[in-house]
Amino acid sequence: MKNFGLFASGLTLLLLGAAPAPNAQPLPGFPDIKFSASALEPRGEDGKPLLKIVRADFLEDRKVIVWLLELQTDIGFDELKTIDLKWYNIGSNVGPAAFFFDKDGVALYFREMKIAGKLYQGKKGDRIRVVLEAPNKAFPDAVYMEVRRP
Repeated sequence: MKNFGLFASGLTLLLLGAAPAPNAQPLPGFPDIKFSASALEPRGEDGKPLLKIVRADFLEDRKVIVWLLELQTDIGFDELKTIDLKWYNIGSNVGPAAFFFDKDGVALYFREMKIAGKLYQGKKGDRIRVVLEAPNKAFPDAVYMEVRRP
């Protein structure tokens, strides 16, 4: 099923373009690339936030970008289901992902992001990390990155 998810992700990447929001911030460690990570702050069915970005950092020694997220509520089955629907395609274990676009809004490529920490059964105030590997010259020709469900 993972292969189908990757195929669907690649197809989505080819069909979708993007443009940075007017207030987009520079991607940590890559000042020429603007980014949007709003997908990392999903809301529950009641509209209340489930997760909140505390900060985003580039760790030079590890060549990764790390988003620190804080749980805004206790995460039980229903909350996890809501997050999963926003971060993962049905039948896939890939997600969320960083999609990179050129100056014309053409999708260049995407990178899987890794989750570190306890999300399910986590308590309000607990924190998790979302990690994106970012080796030197990792994103050539990219001017915008958006976190999306793959």
